[in-house]
Amino acid sequence: MATRTGFIALTGCGLAAAVVLSGCGAQGSAGTSGAAGSPKEQVSQAFGNLASSSGVGLEFTLDGTLPDLQKINAALPKDERESDADLKETAVVLDGSITANVSAPQGKTLADGIGSSSASVKYQDASLLDVASVGSMAYLRTDTQKIAEMYDFDVAELKTLFADWDASISGPGNALLDGTWVSLDLKKTEGVLREEKLLEDLSGMALPDSSKSYDLLQSLQASFDRDAQVAQNGDGYRVTVPAKKVAQAVADDLIALTGDETGDEFREEIAGMKERDVVFDVTLDGDKLSGVNVDVAQFLDNPPADARLALDVKIDAEAETVQAPTDATEIDVKAVIDALRRDGL
Repeated sequence: MATRTGFIALTGCGLAAAVVLSGCGAQGSAGTSGAAGSPKEQVSQAFGNLASSSGVGLEFTLDGTLPDLQKINAALPKDERESDADLKETAVVLDGSITANVSAPQGKTLADGIGSSSASVKYQDASLLDVASVGSMAYLRTDTQKIAEMYDFDVAELKTLFADWDASISGPGNALLDGTWVSLDLKKTEGVLREEKLLEDLSGMALPDSSKSYDLLQSLQASFDRDAQVAQNGDGYRVTVPAKKVAQAVADDLIALTGDETGDEFREEIAGMKERDVVFDVTLDGDKLSGVNVDVAQFLDNPPADARLALDVKIDAEAETVQAPTDATEIDVKAVIDALRRDGL
């Protein structure tokens, strides 16, 4: 949906993901057991216990209906509303999900850092996009046939585009179109690009600073400990935080992490936020975090009372270690560069 709704959804997703991942960097409470203490202490302990895990799995889904989207759309300013046709396309995400797994280095826990990770974008029973990172290797796979059915294009026709290309290009290209894994050695690729003096072309670009991820988690954890209120809510807990305070607390770290050169737009959005609380629900399985649920409609200036669009995050605090895919077709960047030069490109 237009800019405001995109910011709303991003904020909701970011809040849920950051709240979950903050436990992976939390110190002090990791490895404790039991569930004694106040509701806030129990929730904070569950976050901290994620740090003692060797792997965490997350599944993000949006819980809502097309009528919910229509009501939310109607609550937006007129110049930010989507057309009925675009709204129906947006509703496709309600049948999808995003899964993510993070694993600690071998023999360590997430408190020591992340050694490997994976993520998938799913629609109904298909995994449209899969990515993985293990060591210096990055992996990618797409269900091109399913995507072709969704967006009405011919995979066989796309394959003809690679017919006259060098095998270093056509091999990985056809592998993606066939729905099999391709791989890229990031360390090796960086060396090739430096040797070819191609990295100089990227010197003016703002790039994400992954070293800021821990700073972000620490800022978020400090904000949670300082400002959050937690109450028992049935079998789970209801957490209330002042949205603007949290956003301000993590703004600098989040901007650095995403690679935004100035962060002006993000800061303007925060400056324009109303002073209001954000509420989300947390569920625990013993002393482990098992779910986070955020109604993103609450980020609207005038949320409709009878509409709900909830971001639901299921959490597996004991996920299996992410492994490198087998039989991936490697992208040889040096060979690709040489082939392009031979063709005069």
